[in-house]
Amino acid sequence: MANFAKITPLNMGGYRNKASAEFVLTACAAGGTGNGVYFPMTERDDKYVLLCENGEAEDTKDVVIKAGNSKVFGSGNDLKINVAAGKTVCVKLDSGRFKNVTANEELAKIAGVDASELKGCVVITGGSTNVKIGVIQMPA
Repeated sequence: MANFAKITPLNMGGYRNKASAEFVLTACAAGGTGNGVYFPMTERDDKYVLLCENGEAEDTKDVVIKAGNSKVFGSGNDLKINVAAGKTVCVKLDSGRFKNVTANEELAKIAGVDASELKGCVVITGGSTNVKIGVIQMPA
């Protein structure tokens, strides 16, 4: 079984008024039961911006940011974003809603990874491997 791709957010600290290091969008890898990525969220929620690119020529694809298991918002609060063919959208993430503060068995099955790997992470699914995701960690 393949695993979802793990993304390391691009940390923008130290890049005031200059270009960042190269920024790479990561394709949603085929995982346990779908396509997706996950990344560690180590800072407050207002420090992360998600970029979602749909590389499909004609079809709109859904990107789903899976609800985390924080007691702040509870479960069942996935966020589905429609990304038109050939377009890129940005989303500012809320850690209270999307971060997994403990191991998450349900998401581990979807991602094809051990549940402990998702502790402290956000899990995102995409409609195909033509959907690419990037994460930017903003400076304080």
